[in-house]
Amino acid sequence: MGLLRLAPLYKLVIEPERQPISGVELLRPDAVGDESECSKYPDSGQNFEKVNEVTPDYASTYVYSTRRAGWDDDLYNLEDHAAGKGTIDKIKLSALCYGHDDSITYPGIYFNIKCGITEEVKEPDEGIALPTETWVWKTVEWTINPDTLLPFTWDDIDALQAGYLLCGSFHRDEGRVTQFYIEVYYTY
Repeated sequence: MGLLRLAPLYKLVIEPERQPISGVELLRPDAVGDESECSKYPDSGQNFEKVNEVTPDYASTYVYSTRRAGWDDDLYNLEDHAAGKGTIDKIKLSALCYGHDDSITYPGIYFNIKCGITEEVKEPDEGIALPTETWVWKTVEWTINPDTLLPFTWDDIDALQAGYLLCGSFHRDEGRVTQFYIEVYYTY
């Protein structure tokens, strides 16, 4: 008589570890937010319509400020996210800006977001001054929702208002923005 062998009731399978997948979703302004103080060129329509184009149109449409003291504040509602999922790592605000050097002061820009009842302002990574007579990108990042002090959720992103504060120079030269958007970086 031979040996009786019993087959195992389960099979152990070791799968390779799944690497996280990263993505970026770009959101553009789609409506006026709580603030709309900047001037616009041409002087028709709403401010968000001057900065939400897919391809920048530079001096064809833009918002601007000529204030010598203080700042003009624009906040925009953004389109809701469509593709993003998982954990939000950070948001990045980007603006294509123009300034003019009058040898005394420069036009400038700060970025701001509004989450819930909290509005937070940050200096761009490249500094606030717009000292050149050319279009330049200014950017800033947030990793934490300033209203909850926790990482952003997708509901936070859909309710977010984002924008900037602009000022002109001492001689009232314009600080301009022709394109603005946010990028949501996420992992799933």
